[in-house]
Amino acid sequence: LQSHMRFRAVAAIMFASSLGQISLSIALAITLPERLGAYSFVIPYALAVTARTAAAWWLAPIRVRFVPQFGLWISMIPDCARLFVGSVFLWITNMAGIIVLGRVHGDVGVAGFFFAFQIALQVAVLESNLYQVLLPSLSRLQHEPSRLCAAFLRGCRGIELVGAPAAIIMAALADPGLRAVFGDKWIAAIVPLQLLGLGVAMSMTSLSSVAMIKATGRFTTYVVLYACWSVAYAGLAIAGAKGAQDGAIGVALATFAFYCLLGPVNTWVAIAPMGGRWRDVAGVYVPPVMASLVSFGAAAWLAEQWPQTAGRDWARLAITLLVGAPLCLVLLCRAAPATMAELLTHAEHITRRSRHALRAISLVRSVGATVNPRFRTLFRPAQAD
Repeated sequence: LQSHMRFRAVAAIMFASSLGQISLSIALAITLPERLGAYSFVIPYALAVTARTAAAWWLAPIRVRFVPQFGLWISMIPDCARLFVGSVFLWITNMAGIIVLGRVHGDVGVAGFFFAFQIALQVAVLESNLYQVLLPSLSRLQHEPSRLCAAFLRGCRGIELVGAPAAIIMAALADPGLRAVFGDKWIAAIVPLQLLGLGVAMSMTSLSSVAMIKATGRFTTYVVLYACWSVAYAGLAIAGAKGAQDGAIGVALATFAFYCLLGPVNTWVAIAPMGGRWRDVAGVYVPPVMASLVSFGAAAWLAEQWPQTAGRDWARLAITLLVGAPLCLVLLCRAAPATMAELLTHAEHITRRSRHALRAISLVRSVGATVNPRFRTLFRPAQAD
């Protein structure tokens, strides 16, 4: 599907499987927490992968014939070996915090962090979908460095504009959300989830950068980069687990610091050979992250002023969303009008058959034009087919 640029089908499969996985994980965690425990997250993942494979095979059936062609294996072995080693280091980079925390503090110490980590991973699904699209697309531009760099940065700005607010919303809603839904059961996961949410906001383009590195054939760079990251994260996680009184918070703080380095450095490594600069990296992260921090930080502070009454946590949830989301939208239209206008153009094209969606896009466009006069000239309505 990717090689034939059937990205709509890929996106539909990934979105449906991810949504099903998230929904089933939440349902099992709420309804059968004592019986299933950690399997509330494992079972939905296995089912989602199985469904994803079946759907992809149905849409793009492959006839498997026994024609080994051993002569081609020799030319594939070096690159495949480097990709495999790089994937091992990538796995270590993703899981080092949980492994270290479990070794130092045992199952009890890792429970809160693992729960928060699994929730935080759901936001990263946004980037994994972009990764599926970017790798084959960027591979076709590898002989045009300037176009390749520009296309990559446009993709990164788009995913960060969506991902940073989503991650920071997660951090802002962690306290009232977990208390409202689970009561006192997962209080230990609140601070780790807040720290992880802030960290994810700074690492949304890390996988996209991996796609860029792979698309340009820099497999050795990929291996060396993630070998360094795995050592760095393991070291930070060990320091956090042993140095903090609460190991889960210590590792979460280490993960936050690591993610703040991971995203920007990966992006710079991806674009540096094509003339990319740190200024380009700052243009990806600074506008959406700052807009999200200001808007949802202010909304969360306002929500904290709600008096101690029944249903306070639900009220805090509502205030944070109803105040933070519009304010964030206004700030994004002001800070990143070009990227916002481009995303709205794509959204209008995708949802052009829905009157309600088009009205919402028109409302956002009016808000953008009000707060930033440039926005109206940047917005290009989708053309009818």
